[in-house]
Amino acid sequence: MKDPYPIESLSKDQDETPSSNNKSILDYTRDIEKTGPTKIPPGYFSHPSEAAGQSNINNSMNGNLNLPGNGSDTSTPAKRPAPAERTFGGGNHSSVNPAGNPLITTPRSATPSASPNPNPRSPIPEPRSPNPEPLSGSPTFDFSDATLGDPDNPSSGANGFFSRIKGFFGKSSLDGGKDGGNRTKPGSKRIRILRNTLIITLIVFLAGSIGFGAFVWASTKDMPVWNPEVLDNLSYASVVYDSAGNQIAQLSSHENRLPFTYEDLPDTLIDTIIAVEDQRFYKHSGYDPLRIMKGAVNTVINPDKPEGGSTITTQLAKNTFIGAEDRTSGGIKGIQRKIQEIFLAMHIEREYTKEEILFTYLSQVYLGHGAYGVRSAAQVYFGKELDELTPPEIAMICGLPQAPDSYDPYLHADAAKKRRATVLYVMQEHGIITAANYEQHKEETFTFVEQVKSGEKVIKMGSSTSEKHYPYFVDYVVSCLSDPEQYNLTTDQIYKGGLHIYTTVDPRIQEEAEKAMKDPANFPGNAKDGAQVQGAMVMLENTTGNVVAIVGGRDYPEDQQLCFNRASEAKRQPGSCAKPVMVYAPALDKGGYFTGTVFDDCPTTFPGNYKPMNSGSFSGLITLREAIRRSVNVFAVKLYQDAGPEYCFNFAKNNMGLELETAHPDYLSNSLGSFEASPLEMARAYSAFPNQGMLNEVHCVTKITDNNGEIVLEPEHNGTRAMKESTAYIMCDLMIDVVQNGTGAKAVIPNWIVGGKTGTTDSDQYPGTPDVWFTGYTPLYTAAIWMGFDTSDKDHYLPSGTYGGDRPAQLWQKIMTKALEGKPRQSSFFARPDNVISVQFDAFSGMKPSSLTPRELVMTDLATPEGMPTQDSNIWMEGSGYFDWGRGWSDWSRWFGTTVYLNKDPAFWTVMERSPQKELRYKPPGESSNRGNNNNNNNNNNNNNNNRDWWRF
Repeated sequence: MKDPYPIESLSKDQDETPSSNNKSILDYTRDIEKTGPTKIPPGYFSHPSEAAGQSNINNSMNGNLNLPGNGSDTSTPAKRPAPAERTFGGGNHSSVNPAGNPLITTPRSATPSASPNPNPRSPIPEPRSPNPEPLSGSPTFDFSDATLGDPDNPSSGANGFFSRIKGFFGKSSLDGGKDGGNRTKPGSKRIRILRNTLIITLIVFLAGSIGFGAFVWASTKDMPVWNPEVLDNLSYASVVYDSAGNQIAQLSSHENRLPFTYEDLPDTLIDTIIAVEDQRFYKHSGYDPLRIMKGAVNTVINPDKPEGGSTITTQLAKNTFIGAEDRTSGGIKGIQRKIQEIFLAMHIEREYTKEEILFTYLSQVYLGHGAYGVRSAAQVYFGKELDELTPPEIAMICGLPQAPDSYDPYLHADAAKKRRATVLYVMQEHGIITAANYEQHKEETFTFVEQVKSGEKVIKMGSSTSEKHYPYFVDYVVSCLSDPEQYNLTTDQIYKGGLHIYTTVDPRIQEEAEKAMKDPANFPGNAKDGAQVQGAMVMLENTTGNVVAIVGGRDYPEDQQLCFNRASEAKRQPGSCAKPVMVYAPALDKGGYFTGTVFDDCPTTFPGNYKPMNSGSFSGLITLREAIRRSVNVFAVKLYQDAGPEYCFNFAKNNMGLELETAHPDYLSNSLGSFEASPLEMARAYSAFPNQGMLNEVHCVTKITDNNGEIVLEPEHNGTRAMKESTAYIMCDLMIDVVQNGTGAKAVIPNWIVGGKTGTTDSDQYPGTPDVWFTGYTPLYTAAIWMGFDTSDKDHYLPSGTYGGDRPAQLWQKIMTKALEGKPRQSSFFARPDNVISVQFDAFSGMKPSSLTPRELVMTDLATPEGMPTQDSNIWMEGSGYFDWGRGWSDWSRWFGTTVYLNKDPAFWTVMERSPQKELRYKPPGESSNRGNNNNNNNNNNNNNNNRDWWRF
């Protein structure tokens, strides 16, 4: 039947103003609700668009559907729907008569279904049902026809299946229409709410599962690499022994662990740790879902005390594979760590038996106060071995893994006692102890802990105390073991390798050195602000280079694991201690110089306007022996310059082992010790003198073995020749003179031969001394001592008048005397080499004496063929008469006989005073008769002296 009011009949220029005489669409809707669906008469609507809507409604009632987008003209009847279509969402049924004509679609509530509105400008309100009927039953799916079906029949095959799905979800979900395009009863609405809730829950669950799976995958992406060797090779603290084989320390950066076997574990301890930490240990496969759920619930109930649901296996995985910095992480990172622990725990369970897992856990678990493993804990808290532990002691140990630092009885005795009581109660509940045992032990005191705190007892770690004896020496051992140029061991090998490290320390000497360094009487007073004058010393065995004692400071801070070691790490200016190494030994070894070489000790300006001064007066023409004995600065600079700065510098660096990191050969001040060196460097360099010129590598370890006694490392003691044996012998002879007759007199040891050199630095910024040194040796040992402030400034310096020959020499003498006790006395360092001979020379020229050389100036000293003088002295001439001495003409010959003048140039003539009461003295040209005044500086005279090749300038 043709639609009487097709949309095309409306003119665009038709009046669109509704008539007040006609009913509106709202009035019609009310009529429909009262009378039911009827065919709408023509002219019912006052507006053309409403008429179009009426037409569609009538068509719908008569089976003619004009739907936009279905390929039909609005005036042409729509294609009939397939038979037997059932819409689950609205509860409506569509059927056809035998002739194929569709019946009017009628809902159970007698409410018509609204057709889609072809005119969006005039929406048709959905009619309401005044008496909705509850929908009984639940919608079901029929999958029997879930095939592709007829494409022209939307109800058949897969098309029907998806149509049913669409009906189940409702039009509001899939078609986007309000309320699905159909009106439903209240019961149907509740069903829809329940249905949507289930759908949303399912979607959330699926999304959460996918998200959690992605999170787990991301967590395992950077999971620590599974390496069973980490578990197989348990770490144990390395042990350090002194030269006599006595244990002096146990190395552990944070882990004090002692080895034991599974058989050493008491049954009570095994049962208790399982009851407290993991009751389902023998039932789960690495992780316990029930324990995890319980931990999550308890965390929600009490967020201040979160529980992670860990098992013994997951704890082992965490302690072994998870980095220390990640073990306490929270939030997302903490959850990722837990996931990683579970996967690692499953790996462990596949590779090891339960007994192996438990043993490994009890071997490495941290139990507070620096103790790792139950055996170490037994020593730390009770001073016992595992088989000696009582039930309350076992309860104490088994209660520690939960919070080892919080339950440490040394620090928190009350909390430790409460925790022990809790574990004792668990032991009672599991039948490990009786109720009477629980009452008996729950209030026991920590006797051993109190004895340790009071000093009555010490903590034993195996056969020795955990207290680190000789801490500066042990620190030095650790630094050497990790040094790539020495032993090159890794940190894990040093601290966790279970090594047995046998060292060179002599406990008798080390203890005396530590005692002397702590004695305030051996040091100058503190600064005005109370800062303490510091000190350092190191002693080496000459023939081996072994370190027999080392002290890096006056006190060792108790709260530090490793302390700054001034003996090996502090770099300070050595002052005149540098002269034997930087100047005298290189010159003698080079040749052309000997103990009688003469230079003019007078005010001198060197290149770069360098003007060194002496600590005392200028001495004029003096020999090398006198210069080193009296520590004359100008002489040392002139010899350094004459022998060649580059040669001397390289000799000290390459031959004598000084590092000289910040120095340069052209610095003439190198000769006076302006570079920086540690006491260890200076001691090593000096040890070559009594060792016949051989320089040894410094050693503090004799051998290292593993836990099975196999040798891991055994250093070789190979020395290198630093200088000729003749040079070493002459240097020893010179420095014996320094101690016996010079600046080092306070280092004399009765009946022992001693050589050494003092060192003192000064500053232009304050009137004091930054550093004082004494470095010396006996036939057996060489030692260096330094004193000063860690940082020298205008408020921190040693008082004026403090010298290396004072307190450092005295302290050196005390420690060395103790070191030599019981040793056979030796009157020489080593036999005199054949090429070291005695020669006579002129003390004022350093040449062979001439007939005019005054007999008082003919001396005998040591030399080698390469350094002995070969020419006769030509500086003297004979004369008599009067000489202008600045006091008018005098006839000196009447009083002293023949006057001997210095030869060469009359401008430099100088009278020699030949007095039996005085040493023969030389009056420098141009200098006043007051020869001890350091301010009398004649640069012209100095320059002329430097041009006198016959005086070796």
